[in-house]
Amino acid sequence: MHRTGELYGQFQTLDQQKESATLGMWVFLATELLMLGDTIDAATADRYGLVTKLVADEELAEATGQLARRLADGPTLALSQTKSLLTRELDMPLSSAMELDAMTQALLMTTEDHAEFHAAFHERRPPRWQGR
Repeated sequence: MHRTGELYGQFQTLDQQKESATLGMWVFLATELLMLGDTIDAATADRYGLVTKLVADEELAEATGQLARRLADGPTLALSQTKSLLTRELDMPLSSAMELDAMTQALLMTTEDHAEFHAAFHERRPPRWQGR
């Protein structure tokens, strides 16, 4: 029996082949953008996986305002920790990153915002985040 991602001699599982092909495509696209310095349009950026949402030009101000409001209204403490973790874990081995994630989650579970999340969920109401 094998687990997904294991190597067998010189053979790779299908998942590893797909992963390698995807990584190779990313390297090619990144190299092209960095070396040529071309400006790309929104549709190309979307196709390259560089954007999370496309909106029409006339909807841009409203869409960015909604995104900013959603972030501002969110659990700021958890969001700031998430942002910090994403940055710090880039150069970290997976096991260390997972340990740091677990420790951060444990700390966040002691906050007032975590208690508010559970209260709001059980009361079926929007949470009132305090950033504490």
